[in-house]
Amino acid sequence: MAAARSEAEGRERVARLVKSFAANLSHYKSPNYPETAARNQFIDPFFEALGWDVDDQAGAGPRRDVAVENRHRTEATAAGEEEWDDDLTVEELAERSAETRFPDYVFRIDLRNMYVAEAKKPSVNLARKAPSFQAKSYAWTMRLPIAVLTDFEELRVFDARHRPHYDQPDAGLVPGVGLRFTEYFDAWSSIWGLLSRERVLAGALDGFVSRHPARGAQPMDRSFLAELAQWRVRIAEDLYDRNPDLNHWEIAEATQRILDRVVFMRVMEDRGILSEPILRRHARLADSYRRFAPEFRRLDAVYNGQLFAYHFSERLDLSDEVFQKLVASMYFPAPYRFDVVAVELLGSIYERFLGQEITVSPRRGVVVEDKPEVRHAGGVYYTPRWVVDRIVERTVGPLVQGKTPRAVANIKIVDPACGSGAFLLGAFDYLVASHERYYDLHPEENMNGHFGLS
Repeated sequence: MAAARSEAEGRERVARLVKSFAANLSHYKSPNYPETAARNQFIDPFFEALGWDVDDQAGAGPRRDVAVENRHRTEATAAGEEEWDDDLTVEELAERSAETRFPDYVFRIDLRNMYVAEAKKPSVNLARKAPSFQAKSYAWTMRLPIAVLTDFEELRVFDARHRPHYDQPDAGLVPGVGLRFTEYFDAWSSIWGLLSRERVLAGALDGFVSRHPARGAQPMDRSFLAELAQWRVRIAEDLYDRNPDLNHWEIAEATQRILDRVVFMRVMEDRGILSEPILRRHARLADSYRRFAPEFRRLDAVYNGQLFAYHFSERLDLSDEVFQKLVASMYFPAPYRFDVVAVELLGSIYERFLGQEITVSPRRGVVVEDKPEVRHAGGVYYTPRWVVDRIVERTVGPLVQGKTPRAVANIKIVDPACGSGAFLLGAFDYLVASHERYYDLHPEENMNGHFGLS
């Protein structure tokens, strides 16, 4: 169905949806009524009533306003380790081993993510811990102001700027937007004013942020950076105690390489690049780090990069106490969703992380502090994405304008400074968009054949 064009039209549509849902409530609340059906019959039309083109009837393709996720994959259970699981009920353990999903809906304006929504079937109690944590974790990781959770029977909207905690399912619930379906018609102006495409385009979410200051909120990048800094100290101290022959440079280098590898592998797991969660499985073994090190040789053969090339850190002694808890900190109940964290955000975290150095002295022990050049400059600064996009548009744009993908393939782009790779990533995104525009204008061309591929 096409998106509603006005608040009044949306109200009429949601009234029909409410009437239909109420007429067969027991059927829709049955555990046998699947989430897919709920999305097709009620949740998709609900967001269309809010003016969003859920089905991409405009034919925008990758530039569509609503990125809809229908995939799912099953993650190995997190249950079974007493130290990690003894605070959870049987019900919660079952939830931990459930499917790992990508956000069901990401609502966008000109490819800029605005908010996410998670859908459930009506038989699911949205007040439970897992559904709220899932929705808020996605929004918080993506640095979005709000997260929506709905099964159509209920609509719950959360302020997602605070780090989510699994045991606080109602934390951040926006007043006035915790509604049952019977309240949608009367509350439609409030719902429309916050969630509709028309109002989001007009700045509704910016208005929400200004009206509701997030005092004490710690964005995802700052939270993750703070945790990495803590782990950097713990790893360095452990290496210093257990490997007395190491000098200052070797402790710093080994600490950095261990953290880089763990974070990179964790991202690959969540994004499905690694077929199984080898990081967690090996970390549960005794003498875990030493037994895990051979995996780097296998990964090096596949990825052939400096990260997994043989490194002296692999032969060092690192305690189970430190390595196992480092790995555990990257999984539930930590709220980080590495499947959706922006590559640019990881780059900025890494860039700021490299602005610190490890020093070792008999008097102070292991200390992590800003590098002298960072202290002098007043901190590490990274280039905002909008600046990257503008510079790439003015430099790469003229090089590819009017050229075919085959001709563009001969262009070489170099960023001597590199840093977090923000400009190279921006250039890559620009080239992808350029190719998409070309094939939109030349639909008769064989995309694979154009590159000489079979």
